[in-house]
Amino acid sequence: MGRTRAQILELCSRLLLVELDQSAREMIRLPEVLNPLMKLEPSLGEWLGSEPWDATRCDDVDADFCSLFVLSPTTSPCASAWFGDEPARIASHFHNRVEAWSAALGIQLSHEPLGRVPSDHVAVLSGLLAHAILLGDAGASLAEQIVEEGLRPWLSRFAAAVLEKTQNPLYRAIVQLLEILVSFQEPAR
Repeated sequence: MGRTRAQILELCSRLLLVELDQSAREMIRLPEVLNPLMKLEPSLGEWLGSEPWDATRCDDVDADFCSLFVLSPTTSPCASAWFGDEPARIASHFHNRVEAWSAALGIQLSHEPLGRVPSDHVAVLSGLLAHAILLGDAGASLAEQIVEEGLRPWLSRFAAAVLEKTQNPLYRAIVQLLEILVSFQEPAR
């Protein structure tokens, strides 16, 4: 279960970081991905439709992404937007925590594909969680820290805001699935 959870976390990270491209649409169409997403948002299969998408369809989906995750402060994918009056202090705190978690995981964060991604972005945090989960028991404590300090304090408010703001079934399903994956506790061995 850990490997599958990590892979789906990585996909959620990607979909909340960049616009939906053809390779991501192909991944979403895989039954092991599409079926759980459709349980959360049954209209997703119809919404995805068939390939290829025309330019207008791609532009509409890109506009959904931008209106939710780039332009709107009410659905910001960054933790610092959800902690009140001191976003710079919160962003700095998250930067320090992310640096420590990255070092503990032995990874160097890449800021591709967009250049500098804020350390408190949900994609960075859920990506780190995926790496910790892949370590199994060796990463369990770190995964718990990332969840408890990095994601749990704000993720449900972010997800609720996205659910309130959009009818796009993909982004609705992704934030719901992300909440489930973050809340999931691996059984003790």
